[in-house]
Parts: sequence; structure tokens; C-alpha cells
Amino acid sequence: QRYPQAREAYELLLRDYHGHAELCLNARLAIAKTYEAEQAWNAAAEAHHAISDFYPWSQTGLEAPLYAAALYERQERKEDAAKEYGRAVGLYTKLIPQAPTPEQTAQVKGYLALALQRSGDWDRAVTVLEELAKPGTPGVNRPLVLLTLGSIYQAQRHDASRATEAYGQLVSEFPEHPFGKLAKFKLEHLGMSLVPSPAP
Repeated sequence: QRYPQAREAYELLLRDYHGHAELCLNARLAIAKTYEAEQAWNAAAEAHHAISDFYPWSQTGLEAPLYAAALYERQERKEDAAKEYGRAVGLYTKLIPQAPTPEQTAQVKGYLALALQRSGDWDRAVTVLEELAKPGTPGVNRPLVLLTLGSIYQAQRHDASRATEAYGQLVSEFPEHPFGKLAKFKLEHLGMSLVPSPAP
């Protein structure tokens, strides 16, 4: 638990082995964790910023902006968390046109939609999710997207018609998927059913 000395060692690794991307990514993540252990939240957030800056297309790099925001959220530092979510939205928006493959474009849009939801920007979140929900979009977790859309329409926009449409599509396409079964329950809660009820 000698965290400053640990960071010095990791910094030496970054300097002397900068050509080893995975090793350096793990070192930067470890540096961030030492700050978290010290409850130095600003420094921890900055360390996660570095991860997203240096390794934007790694899974860790893509998650880092949201993780930094969550650090502040757990400390109930709402203004700092809001700034971090705004930063995340900006970073993901910038990355989308740079994505090397359609699958990675969809992946970044998924993170963007999540950042917008956590920012409470439901209108923009819906716009991004509707893009992802278009049939044939590669690299999309379609059941998750449809469920999220339905939930936003139901709980945030109070639009039962659009919620029913999203849930119905999910049940129709993925009847045996856990999310499909959940959507069926939500449809019943909304007083809708895809299967006519038998006569009493």
C-alpha cells in the first residue's frame, strides 16, 4: 500500500516500455486505482482521462469516461459527475466519425447513448438509440437497445404508444430472449398483449 512508490514504478514502465500497449494500458489503470485507494478522486479521474486519451479504442478506454463520472457520483459530487458525463458525451461524439469499422461505430454510439441517459438528456439518447435500432445495423445488441428504448418511452417520456411499439418489436424478434420475456411482462403491465386473451 505504498501508493506513491507504486506510481513511480508504473511511470518508469510507461517511459521505458511505451511500445507495449497492453502493458502500458494496465499500468495506467493501476495508477488510477492507486489514486482511488487514496480517495484522491480528482487525480483518479485525471488518470482515467489519460486512459481514454491514449487508448480510445480499447474496451477500458471506451469505458473510462463513464467510470470517471461514476467515481464522482459515488461521492455524491453531482456537479463534478455532471461535468464528467458532459465530457464523455463530447468524447464519444468526436470518436464516432473516426471509428474504423461499422461495428465500432455502433459500439461508441452505445456508450454515447448511455452517457446521455446518465446526463438526463433523454431526447438525444432516444435519437441515438433509434439509429442503433434500425434493422441491419452491425455490431448492435438489439435486444438491449429495444428494451432501453421502450423503458425510456415508458418511464421518461410517458409515451405508452412508442413504448408498446418498442416492446412489441422486442417480443416479436426475440421471444425467448430474457429481454423479450421482460418486454412481454412490460406490455402486460401497459395493458397490451401480442396474443389475444381467451374469452371468459
